[in-house]
Amino acid sequence: MDAPTKGWFTAEQRNRLEIDYWRDAADERPGPLSVPNVVNKMLDAARFLEFFGTYRSLFRGNVLELGAGQGWASTLLKRLAPEVRVIATDISEFAIASVPEWERLWSVKLDGYYACLSSRTREADSSLDLVFCFGAAHHFSDMPASLREIRRILKPAGAALFLYEPSSPAYIYPLAKWRVNRIRPAVPEDLLIRRDLIALAREAGLRVEIANCFSTIGRPLTSALYYRLLSVVPGLTRIVPCAIHTLLTHAR
Repeated sequence: MDAPTKGWFTAEQRNRLEIDYWRDAADERPGPLSVPNVVNKMLDAARFLEFFGTYRSLFRGNVLELGAGQGWASTLLKRLAPEVRVIATDISEFAIASVPEWERLWSVKLDGYYACLSSRTREADSSLDLVFCFGAAHHFSDMPASLREIRRILKPAGAALFLYEPSSPAYIYPLAKWRVNRIRPAVPEDLLIRRDLIALAREAGLRVEIANCFSTIGRPLTSALYYRLLSVVPGLTRIVPCAIHTLLTHAR
């Protein structure tokens, strides 16, 4: 995770696959939203509502979503907090092209949306109160550069929030990565290693707080039971794959 080249693909290859996925996927290509797409995103929306309740105080002022995909979370946020200025970004122009569909679904209008790398936004220095992503940070092909960009665009009192990210201890990371790529082979998948994320964030001038995510919303029975066990014995998250939330703020 500490280099732009990750695993089986170079950063450029990963980016191209991510971009083209949103152009070619039958249920997520630009155009009217498909029924399977909406149903799937509603499960994510239920999770987002749960997390929004926990971190509500951070969703204020000027907010940018990185790795927004089609922008469903940004548009939902605009519905939940219409006073917030919300901009959605994604690496793929084909993904972000579907923002108007989600604006119609939630009856809102975002304050902006555009395609960019997570490490190269259009935002001004120290201009944002919150940068967030939902299950997207593990797709960043250059995490060090992305963290530096986040620090650049955050206000001194701002925060970044990585929600619902897959994580794995370093010792089992290769096996865990192999497993998640078998489950969803359409685009390269990855997991965050806590110690590496903390080290990279510190190098970028950010302070890190990591919280376990034990949500069982939308999970199949075996997965729900697994996360229920982790919630009872949270120490297991240090030795097995799990889900995490990460809060990043300016180091002082």
